Amino acid sequence: PVIYDVGLYIGEDNNVELSLNNLSILPDYVYIFMENKTDGTFIDFCKQDKINIDLHSGTTDDYRIHILKSLDIEQSKYDRSGVYLWSDKGRMLFFNEGLNNIEKIQLLQGNKTIFVENVYGGKVFSYKLNKGKYVVKLLINGKWSENINLSI
Repeated sequence: PVIYDVGLYIGEDNNVELSLNNLSILPDYVYIFMENKTDGTFIDFCKQDKINIDLHSGTTDDYRIHILKSLDIEQSKYDRSGVYLWSDKGRMLFFNEGLNNIEKIQLLQGNKTIFVENVYGGKVFSYKLNKGKYVVKLLINGKWSENINLSI
């Protein structure tokens, strides 16, 4: 993934429109999100060509851009999985585009299961984790995926 902070200076309180042009040139397996670091929400730039945000005067660095490539998953019914898994600032982040029937996500460290959770498409999930090496598995159409390694 490519992740960077967006810094803005606003002269006075205003509604600002941000847009990314020519997203049509991106391959299908690349996704772009803008994260609001203040409230932890993610805005999907691939579903809308522009976004409007209310900003207060002064300097802000409350936003981050995440550019991601989907995982290669053997069980995928399509040429791309639509599954995105990445780490950023002590967090594991996961997004399921909804192309495949992903039922659960399992996180392990060594032989210990940290959690198993149901997965819903269209939402970015964020999990705060301690620094270390983890293994992620996905339950896809009733079968667990191969191990996906993740370092925090």
